Amino acid sequence: MANEQTRLLENDVESEETQDQHILPEEESLEHRFAGHSNLIGTAGAILAGITFTSANVIQKYTPNLNFWDLLFVRAVSQLTIIGGFSFWFGHNPIGPSGSRSRIYMQGILGGILLLCLFIAVKHIALGDASAIFFSAPFFTMLFSSCMLNEHFGLFRVAVSGIIITGVILLCRPPAIFPPESLPEATALPENDAIVNQQTLIGTCCALSVPVLSAIITILNRQCRHVPFLVLTFWFGVGALFVSFIGMNIPFLHSSNVYSGNIYNFTTTEWIYTSSIVALGIIGNIIMTIALKLITPARAMVFRSFEVIANYILQATLFSKVSVSFHITDPLGAFLIVMSVLLMGFEISIKKKYSWKYL
Repeated sequence: MANEQTRLLENDVESEETQDQHILPEEESLEHRFAGHSNLIGTAGAILAGITFTSANVIQKYTPNLNFWDLLFVRAVSQLTIIGGFSFWFGHNPIGPSGSRSRIYMQGILGGILLLCLFIAVKHIALGDASAIFFSAPFFTMLFSSCMLNEHFGLFRVAVSGIIITGVILLCRPPAIFPPESLPEATALPENDAIVNQQTLIGTCCALSVPVLSAIITILNRQCRHVPFLVLTFWFGVGALFVSFIGMNIPFLHSSNVYSGNIYNFTTTEWIYTSSIVALGIIGNIIMTIALKLITPARAMVFRSFEVIANYILQATLFSKVSVSFHITDPLGAFLIVMSVLLMGFEISIKKKYSWKYL
């Protein structure tokens, strides 16, 4: 049994070494440069990326007039311009290495779809509900990593996933599970209720897509860790631009409820909010892509769970238009999230100490 557990741990390590066949010399030297601190730098990067993502989500949630098609288009153009300029400056081939192009392009297209789903979900459903759904991503990442990266997915990772999801639910208190104590009087017209219900359904479906897409994209990025991060983030912008063009040119998608077409008439305030969301998103994308060169997707997504705590703090302080009530479940949820992160940090040591093949 001990030999079996050792073999599984060795497979996890070997999968990281053999999944890429086209290692560029400059990228290889970069990994060697940080070899002694790769886990620390990757962990810090994943946490920082999570904080930037949640900051962008909170700003968008409390700026409801911003349209998600406009956000997606501005994000795509900004990312292509900035990242494309740096890629040209450093002499990177924008189409990527020949052996990894399909993965590069796939993560770009899926990245565009992910951004759209994220923007729609944050706009149309409660941020607590959205966050609770988004942060089921570690489970899907661990599950897909077992197939795509040959990583072991045993009871330990199942338990860590369960602890994270429980902590997120207790901290975010999604209204679907924790109904508000007092409900506002129903004054909306029936047809308005129908529209709201339809938008909520669309937002929920998009939210459910976010953790699945996030898991696949992080794994594809890990498989392309030999590719310069500027190339990966450039194609992420290409995917976002492609999706935004489709959405803005299909008639039934750009009705008054979906696409404003008013990007050239933004007020100064709207441009400030839009620029903040876009800048935070691009910075988070770059940091997360770099982090995935240093740690596995499963570990990165678990460490990103710290952003749930940042989400709670931001809503309760800087970006809260109404006071956020304290609940006894809040510290318990935060404790569970921190505990899951610590458990994931000691995963290898725990598995070596308790040699059980199902762990």
